[in-house]
Amino acid sequence: MVLTTYSVLASEYLPSEGAAKRSFDQDCLAPLHSIVWKRIVLDEAHVVSNRLTQQSRAVLALKASARWVVTGTPIQNRIEDLYPLMAFLKIHPLDDFHWFTR
Repeated sequence: MVLTTYSVLASEYLPSEGAAKRSFDQDCLAPLHSIVWKRIVLDEAHVVSNRLTQQSRAVLALKASARWVVTGTPIQNRIEDLYPLMAFLKIHPLDDFHWFTR
């Protein structure tokens, strides 16, 4: 079991060259991202509600067999704040931002 914070995850996230042009689930150089985890649980998952932040990008780049999100905070600002959670959970077709915004 590994416990970490969103800040640590974001600070160690180093997308490989050209990753901005690829999807978020591409390889990167961070140790936490080089492992295929059995299960990842995001507590306070509303923290990654902005898909453009380094924290969200780092979370979306994680690889796992099972993914859970836990939050007690409702989405209050925009419906787009729900997208990173759908993308992390890999709920197709809601994990594609262009489809999600349609």
